[in-house]
Amino acid sequence: MRAARSGASRNQFEFACHLMAKTLDIPVELFVPDEGGRSSTFFRDIKMVSKADVIICVFSDSQPMEGGTAHVVEKAQDGRVPVYAYTYDPDTGHWGRLGEWDPDDAWGKRVPAG
Repeated sequence: MRAARSGASRNQFEFACHLMAKTLDIPVELFVPDEGGRSSTFFRDIKMVSKADVIICVFSDSQPMEGGTAHVVEKAQDGRVPVYAYTYDPDTGHWGRLGEWDPDDAWGKRVPAG
């Protein structure tokens, strides 16, 4: 799971996902970028994807496929790691399935439909 270099900058969504995983006894490995500026977050994403079986990304409903999370989607595709993307609107609580890339359909029956 992506994590910020400092706890103060971790967003509420990431905190909630981490808490939920811990509550459900799902092992979580936090991937923190090394020092070195913006490029270190890109290298962190590559390392994180290389250790994953599946990537589940959540985007803001108003900004789908933008920002650093879009980079994770790209790296998952480059590494042939299945990726499922969702959108979430905090104002309405609406979740939606944005799309997926799972060429072998390895996770299609296990991930939320959206």
